Amino acid sequence: SFCTLLRGDHPSQPTSPTVMAAAAISEAWNDVRADGTPTHWLIVRASDNLKGLELAGTGPSGMGDFLEKFDGAETAMWGVMRIRAVDDRGTVKSVRAKFIRVNVLPDSMPVIKRAKCGPLKGQVDDLLSGTHATFDLSTGSSLTPAQVEKQLQATCGAHKPSYYDFDGADGADAAASAKPKGVAIPTSAPAPQSSEPSSPDAPPPPSGDDDAPPPAASSPPRAAQAATTAAT
Repeated sequence: SFCTLLRGDHPSQPTSPTVMAAAAISEAWNDVRADGTPTHWLIVRASDNLKGLELAGTGPSGMGDFLEKFDGAETAMWGVMRIRAVDDRGTVKSVRAKFIRVNVLPDSMPVIKRAKCGPLKGQVDDLLSGTHATFDLSTGSSLTPAQVEKQLQATCGAHKPSYYDFDGADGADAAASAKPKGVAIPTSAPAPQSSEPSSPDAPPPPSGDDDAPPPAASSPPRAAQAATTAAT
């Protein structure tokens, strides 16, 4: 079966380069989709004979570096990248993974070679399924973050994120520190309570009733009154 060939454990047939390439691409794609790995993108290219695919590379960097890998290409190339959709509502913050795919056919590629690469697109569709947006390009630098954001927003429906993070693993700290959806992030700490004892001579706090009469003065003790009378 195909799964047996993909594992490379068929007892009577050696593993072909095509199957080995497919296994390497599948493993790299799993790394891109996994939350716990630094791999944020992968690139696949057509083989020299234009009959198969090859894993051209993977990386942790952001979208700018990812797209630069396609500039100057002389053959058909495909790539997928992980982007973080950040939903920041002030007290609630969540991060979701979004995946884009780019299909690059350079303008310098002859028409005959372009036609030979046509069947490879089906293999790429099978190996790199599950992306949220796809872009057909002639060079990587022709794609901008604004274009990516616009197409991703169109797939989000009514609940759209606040912004998109294109920084690759460099922005992973922000994603790791984000609270899960539905968990409030305190915006300010409560005021600290004073630990110093109050002064015994301190005046009592106001009662809040501005119209209350002042307290009546206490009468002098009877012994003081008697002493005053004897003196007179």
